[in-house]
Amino acid sequence: MVQSGGKKKRSGKKRKASAKFLAAGNAWRAHVKETMRKNPNMKFGKSLLQLAKKTYKKDSSSKPKVKISTSKYSVQVRPKTKNVSRKTKRAPRNTKRAKKRTSRKKRSVGFFGF
Repeated sequence: MVQSGGKKKRSGKKRKASAKFLAAGNAWRAHVKETMRKNPNMKFGKSLLQLAKKTYKKDSSSKPKVKISTSKYSVQVRPKTKNVSRKTKRAPRNTKRAKKRTSRKKRSVGFFGF
């Protein structure tokens, strides 16, 4: 009897990143190039990336916005942003359980213990 379980062998092809994933980093890479151009004396490395991080603003145009406009009003609804400081902390749940009674109750023997 032959067992066929276990790991499957890959066909040799490596996984490729999707186009959306690669496009997401384009703005950051362009910003890093711009920072390098503005600071020609700095070598590419940790210090340059930290400098670029300070001035980088994420593009909010990728998030969907809803615009409703009439002749009188114009309303724009933005998606909720995650802000940790606004969240209220929940009280921790009581995880202790009531202890089970391990000893048995003494049986009453009768009238006056006889």
